[in-house]
Amino acid sequence: MDVADRLERTIDEYNKLHLRMAKAPFKGDDSWKREFVGLRRELQALLSQMGDLSNELAGAGLDAGTSALFRECLVQMRHKVALHQADWPVVHINSDDPVYRASVEGVREANQKFLAVADGALKSLRSGAKHRDTRS
Repeated sequence: MDVADRLERTIDEYNKLHLRMAKAPFKGDDSWKREFVGLRRELQALLSQMGDLSNELAGAGLDAGTSALFRECLVQMRHKVALHQADWPVVHINSDDPVYRASVEGVREANQKFLAVADGALKSLRSGAKHRDTRS
């Protein structure tokens, strides 16, 4: 599996995980807390995969500017996630708290920016591969 395939798979997994996190039931008994801790662990694993992929993008044919932008947006997003999770351990989450909601919104904005860049990087990798294939 090449870098573009792995990036596409990781972006897909990342999007699916975010949907699961957004649908988490923050009310009722405390069983959701254990599940949400697991979701956060999955998120960290995916962020680590994205970090590994960011180191391979230039070698896979992505231009230096897009590769640097990918890394920059990934770092910014990871920073937002880390601050959010530090400020809001699962045991303290109150989905009705406006401060919590604002923190979540900040993470969402960073995610959207990163995913737009990641999608652009994937398209560039795919179009570069097609261009290379036609020249062979």
